[in-house]
Amino acid sequence: MSRDGASPQAAEAALAAALERTRALEAQVQRLMVDFELLRRRSRADAERMADEAIERMTEPLLGVVDDLERALSAVPEDPAWSSVATGIRMVQQKLLSALERAGIEAMAARGAAFDPALHQAVEAVEVEDPSQDGRVLEELRRGFTRRGRVVRPAMVKVGVYRRAGDEPTPTPPEAPSQTIPDGQEGIADE
Repeated sequence: MSRDGASPQAAEAALAAALERTRALEAQVQRLMVDFELLRRRSRADAERMADEAIERMTEPLLGVVDDLERALSAVPEDPAWSSVATGIRMVQQKLLSALERAGIEAMAARGAAFDPALHQAVEAVEVEDPSQDGRVLEELRRGFTRRGRVVRPAMVKVGVYRRAGDEPTPTPPEAPSQTIPDGQEGIADE
């Protein structure tokens, strides 16, 4: 027997139980640390996603302003008397585009690119004589923008369509009006 009155076997059993409890607690702490790290990463990803969505929601009306400034520039007469007006509009436009770029919003280059429905919204197909222009963006009607590789707004474009000589567009047959025949009227000719 030991000094405190416990047998060596009982002391060893108590020590083994205490060690087992310590190992179980260490494993539990490890699992909690892993869970906490996963929660921290998920929270960070959710916060970034929410910030991205807020930026993209805010961007949409600003892109309308970019469009308006481009229309205003195209409406300014070539007259030298109007050059200061055009310069002022260009400065405002550039300042807005720079602010958008700082937020990660970038204009896409569409003209001459291969048509991609993920990046472009085709509003018109234009027949072309050059086969190399088939499926290419011929004209950009409204600029498209991306953020972090994701399309914020597709470019509105005209796309070239090549048809070889003799190729006729396949006409779509007119749709016949649907006629329902009342019960018991089958076989009766129109009078």
